[in-house]
Amino acid sequence: MSKVERGNPNRAWLFPGQGSQVAGMGVDLLARFADVRRLCDSVLDFDIAEACTGENGHLNRTDQLQPTLYTVNYLHALALRETEGWPAVMAGHSLGEISALAVSGFLDFEQGLRLVAARGRLMHAVRDGGMAAAVRIERPALLAVLEASGLTTVDIANWNSGTETVLSGPVADLALLKDAVRAAGGILIPLKVGAAFHSRYMAGAADSLGAVLAGIVFKPGRVPVLSNVTALEYTPQDAARLLARQVREPVRWSDCMQALRRRGVTEIDEVGPGGVLRKLWAANPSDNGARSNGSPIVVAAAPTRETFCAAYRVRHAYVAGSMYRAISSVELVERMAKSGYLAFFGTGGISRTEIDSAVARLARTCAGLPYGLNILSQPERSAAEQWVVDAALRANVTVLEASAYTTLSAPLVQYRYSGSRLTAGTPYVPNRIIAKVSRGEVARKFLLPPSKEIIDDLRAKGLLTVEEARVAELAPVASDICVESDSGGHTDRGAALVLIPSILSLRTRIGSSFPASRQVRIGAAGGLGTPSAIAAVLTLGAEFVLTGSINQCTPEAGTSDSVKDLLATLGVHDMALAPAADLFEVDGQVQVVRKGTLFAARANRLQRVYREHGRWEEVDLPTRSSIERRILKDSYDSVLEKVRSRYVLQNRADRLRVLEQDPRQQLAAVFTTYLVHTTVAAIEGDAGLAADFQIHCGPALGAFNEWVQGSALEDWRNRHVDTIADALLAAVRSDSRNGETTGNARSELDRVPDPIG
Repeated sequence: MSKVERGNPNRAWLFPGQGSQVAGMGVDLLARFADVRRLCDSVLDFDIAEACTGENGHLNRTDQLQPTLYTVNYLHALALRETEGWPAVMAGHSLGEISALAVSGFLDFEQGLRLVAARGRLMHAVRDGGMAAAVRIERPALLAVLEASGLTTVDIANWNSGTETVLSGPVADLALLKDAVRAAGGILIPLKVGAAFHSRYMAGAADSLGAVLAGIVFKPGRVPVLSNVTALEYTPQDAARLLARQVREPVRWSDCMQALRRRGVTEIDEVGPGGVLRKLWAANPSDNGARSNGSPIVVAAAPTRETFCAAYRVRHAYVAGSMYRAISSVELVERMAKSGYLAFFGTGGISRTEIDSAVARLARTCAGLPYGLNILSQPERSAAEQWVVDAALRANVTVLEASAYTTLSAPLVQYRYSGSRLTAGTPYVPNRIIAKVSRGEVARKFLLPPSKEIIDDLRAKGLLTVEEARVAELAPVASDICVESDSGGHTDRGAALVLIPSILSLRTRIGSSFPASRQVRIGAAGGLGTPSAIAAVLTLGAEFVLTGSINQCTPEAGTSDSVKDLLATLGVHDMALAPAADLFEVDGQVQVVRKGTLFAARANRLQRVYREHGRWEEVDLPTRSSIERRILKDSYDSVLEKVRSRYVLQNRADRLRVLEQDPRQQLAAVFTTYLVHTTVAAIEGDAGLAADFQIHCGPALGAFNEWVQGSALEDWRNRHVDTIADALLAAVRSDSRNGETTGNARSELDRVPDPIG
């Protein structure tokens, strides 16, 4: 077999996009491939040969430059294929991606030409905004500059390399960043473009292009092509959707280059004019298995805090965990992401509409930044889990925080392995799961692959492909496990000193027979409110930390100011255990605030009545009267009727049937209504129900309040979620350097820069 037929299994073709020097390129190729030129002349409303010369201003117009560059790229590939054969894989930067798809055969040349012509017209019509390249500045430093600027109008357009990032936004706002970028050691270079490409400002063009793409039938390509949006291979099924998204989302070029290197690519050809992509290839050396947010990877190095940071492209191995009913709000997640931290949006207990709205916003505001969603175990409502999974997959959310799981669910497994593949026998899994656990038997399930029954069921339903199912047999369910000690909300009140070493030992034992589990990082949560606590769990071997309760008392938290005012006064002993609404019938408990509220006492009273009686009529009259007047604030029968009505509206015929047949189920349904309403009352700050506020919280917040006494952070209005993270970690680092044990709050904050500035 000749070299041309065989191709090169270690070579990739890279197709340049707008910004490449086209003038003077392609004239000879048009003469050589006359049929292509004739086709261009019949489709386009300008002379492409004249455009290639750079004369008469054709290349100054986006609507004419794009079809010209697409054609020149395509012709370069035809010529290269004659001498070199096919590459192993292709990638294109922005417009170049459509050239790659046409060369590979996902669509034919004429379809691609008409598509690019439409794309060029739509993008040319957008007149506002500009772009600028930030060079010689590393990504975390640039993100810090953007955050400090206070500008919310600037988007990331291209992640080109670790030290080159292109920004899009209003021209005047981009200019405001010039001095700040220079002060951080970089240079901001305005680009000669007509609009803010690959940003929110192209949303209208993306929607219109989607209508054009709907008329194209994509076919399987001969050579894989990586997507700018996901850094994964295109499929005919997702091509139209991804090409529309590409117009308004960042070009994740550095992710694509790392994906190529992990596939074994060692040589590249820049298939088109210029040499920009060759330089970017050199600027993106192998990351040794680390990945940025959204790219597939199986980490080869031993798990450490450094691999956590590399995996999620964060500044520190510090995570803001989710909180129920969006208390870990969109604003909280955005603030952390823009500061270079990972945070999770709390999906539990909110409607599907609210979830979809939050996911859509985060996809816009945090594109290219670290963020994720929480998924809460709901064994009796798998549809709720499925909704979160579907929303995450649609928006290309690449990490979920899994909470309260004791057994694995099909939606969770589907999410983990969707989009995974085998390359040279090695599994690559694009989606990550950080599983919060407090028991070894649960950690074991996440350290291993899912059961064959779950895999086969998903395969039979068409929710996993054959290749994805194969990967599911080879890779553990979790990418990271967070060991949850004494915490707010659902808690086993475990001790970190016991749990963390135990789970680390379990990973070692399982890893002796299933090596892939060795790569699962083990983190710590619960009780982390001071530098001392964080330093302690890191000493125990935790490879990342996850905070919760302390983030509830921040301006970004999605709860009421009255709750925050109370939280800021708590000490370490101001908590109590109360029944959990979702585990009421099995005596499940949550840790809540005791100070300033009667919720814990009243909820525990309902739990005792439920344990001791089989029906409401068995309860003595004085107790019934007291419960109705002081706790339910309504008659038992009225609350029961409201429960029935809710089940009817929800089409829950199964629950309605059980309710009518079992008086004890009626007791549980009525009593848990109180548990649900008290959470909502606290979040909304209902002053009339202040005595009943249910506020999930652990002792970490009491410790934090003591630590910040006398500092700017004593006032919760100054406790921005990223400010808390910076202050805690600065104190940990300071003590580590000084060889000291973390002391009192005032001395700690005196030793670090004022986090409020």
